[in-house]
Amino acid sequence: MNLEKNEIQNELVVYINKLRSFTLMTILVVSICMCIAVIGVDSLKIVNDEYMEEYSYRIENYTYEQLRTFDSFVSEHEFNMHIYSTKVGEVLSSNLEDDDDLLLEVLSDYLGENENYLFTYIGLESQSMLLKPDTELPDGYDPTGRPWYVEAAYEGNVTWSTPYMDASTGQMIITLSAPVKHPDTGQLLGVIGKDINYASILDSVSDWQVTDAGYYVLVDNDGTILMHPDMEQVGLPVPIMEIEEAIRSGIIGTVKYSFNGKEKLVNILRYHPLDLIILYSDEVPRSEFSTFDIRYIMVFIIGAILVLSMVYQRFTWMRNKVVNQNVSQPVAYHAPTQSIDKSIIREKADAIRNQLNELDRLL
Repeated sequence: MNLEKNEIQNELVVYINKLRSFTLMTILVVSICMCIAVIGVDSLKIVNDEYMEEYSYRIENYTYEQLRTFDSFVSEHEFNMHIYSTKVGEVLSSNLEDDDDLLLEVLSDYLGENENYLFTYIGLESQSMLLKPDTELPDGYDPTGRPWYVEAAYEGNVTWSTPYMDASTGQMIITLSAPVKHPDTGQLLGVIGKDINYASILDSVSDWQVTDAGYYVLVDNDGTILMHPDMEQVGLPVPIMEIEEAIRSGIIGTVKYSFNGKEKLVNILRYHPLDLIILYSDEVPRSEFSTFDIRYIMVFIIGAILVLSMVYQRFTWMRNKVVNQNVSQPVAYHAPTQSIDKSIIREKADAIRNQLNELDRLL
């Protein structure tokens, strides 16, 4: 009897040790998995940061590409303005009797160069004004007090106005003006100017819609949309709070925002010659490295903790059940002089073996 009891207790000890080893192994495996998950989170964050930086650089390139388009437009017009400013200076410095006729001829030639030129004109220091096409001016009109004259005379170089609505034509225009100087003395003789249809500047953009989700937008310094692929947006304020705040704060560079549940980037660039703000907005595509979102890794970590907890609780319960029922309450021992019912011992032994078999199945 004692031998059979000892065998059962030895088997119980073996299974408890196996249980302890399995529990420790489970803890070790789950701990390793958690460490790998944490490292994975950090690695994924680094990869995503690098991807976002690369994509921001791509967005900036699109914006600077448009800036170069505007630079080409501005350079062409300023070059022509210098040529005609020089011609007018040569005519005025010649003191010919038919100066006005020659000047009007120069203005006509200048006007005919581009269909988007609405007016070409010369304001003289004598407060007289020559204009093409012929237009009647109000009595007492003094060009030397007009902003286009004052700014060009003060700057001593070509200047651009901000876009404005022309009262006579009802079109949005922008004015380019340059000082006219004596070719020998450099004395200011007047200012030559031209009004350009603002739409021609917008037309210089070859394609406002660059990709399915990427497009250009032009706004003024107040955040009013001047050009947008969706023409219904023109004249309205920028609808995105993050972009509006960036414009108001004078920020240039890339700004992240969300629109209709999608993550987007916009690059903001100020183009001072035309007093414009160029925006290029595009949706951020998901990186191939971020197919498994950080949230999924966190779910894995939490799941691993829960599994570890459940495994530990389950085997702790089973161990306590076996120990409490069969060790703390050992098989009754009777004095040798008493008769012993061996069937009771066998029942106890069978019960212990059944519980150990259940443990073995779980292990």
